[in-house]
Amino acid sequence: HARIFFPDLRKSVFVGTALLNMYAKCGAIEQARAVFDQLTHKDKDVVSWSCIIAAYVQSGHCREAINLFQRMDVKPNEMVIVSTLAACSGAKDLVLGMAIHARILSPDLRKSVFVGTALLNMYAKCGAIEQARAVFDQIPHKDVVSWTAMITAFAQRGDCGQALETLEGMIQARFQPNPVTFVAEITACSSREFLDRGRKIHAAVIDLGLHGYITIQNALVSMYAKGGNAEEALSVFQRMEDRNRVSWNSMIAAFAASAQSCAVMGLFHGMNLEGIKPDDVSFLGVLSACSSTGCL
Repeated sequence: HARIFFPDLRKSVFVGTALLNMYAKCGAIEQARAVFDQLTHKDKDVVSWSCIIAAYVQSGHCREAINLFQRMDVKPNEMVIVSTLAACSGAKDLVLGMAIHARILSPDLRKSVFVGTALLNMYAKCGAIEQARAVFDQIPHKDVVSWTAMITAFAQRGDCGQALETLEGMIQARFQPNPVTFVAEITACSSREFLDRGRKIHAAVIDLGLHGYITIQNALVSMYAKGGNAEEALSVFQRMEDRNRVSWNSMIAAFAASAQSCAVMGLFHGMNLEGIKPDDVSFLGVLSACSSTGCL
C-alpha cells in the first residue's frame, strides 16, 4: 500500500477495492475503513460495500455493519444480504432482519441456499424458531450447512426431539452429517431422556473417524455431564489429546453436579497445571461443589 506512488493508481477503484479486501481479510478493520472512506461516492460499488460490511461482521462489530448497510445507496447483492443478516444475528436485531427478508424480491435470491441459511440463522439467533423453520422449509435446494443450521437451532433451544427428527430427515435426504452437524446432534442429546440416543451418535462418530475433533469431544463431555453420567464424561475427557477451557469446565461442572468436591478440586488443580486460565464458569463450578459439600 505504501509503495503505490502514482496518483492514477491511488485513485483506481480496482486498487482501492483490492486494498480494502486485503485489510478486511487480514482483520485490520481500521485500515479497511480508512481505504473505504477514501473511495469517492461513485466508486463505492456493491463489491466495496460488501467487503466493508463483511469485515465489520467478521470482527464482531455487528452494529456498525448494520449502520453501513442502512447507508448503502446501491442495490445489495447476495453477499451483502448474507453479511447483514449475520450482523442482525449478532446484534439480535429481529426487526431489521425481518425488514431485509421482506425486501428480498429477486427470485434468484429467494432460491439461494446461502440467503436462506442466513435468514434461518438470523431468526434462530433472535429466538424466532417458528420463522426459522418456515424459512428452512422454503429453501428449495438444501445443503449440509442448511440442515445443520436447523438442527443447531433446535438443539440450542433445547428441543431435542425436533433436532433429532430433523437429523433423520437430513439422512433420508442422503446428506452426510459433518463434524458441525455431529456437535449439534450431540448437543441435542444433552439430557437424561436422550442420553441413549447420544451414545449411538458417539458410536457413529467413532466409526466415521471423527472422534479427534475437539469440538465433538467437548460436546460429548458436556452431553454425558448434563445427562448425569460423570464417569462417561470423564472417560471421554481422559482420552482427549488436547483439552481447552471448555473441556475442563464441562468436566468440573459434571462432578460439581454430583457433589464430588474432591474430584472438582483435582480437576481445577490439573487445569492450572496445564496452563489453562480459569474463567467465571470454572470458579462457579468450584464454588458450587464446595457449597454442596459444606467445604469452605
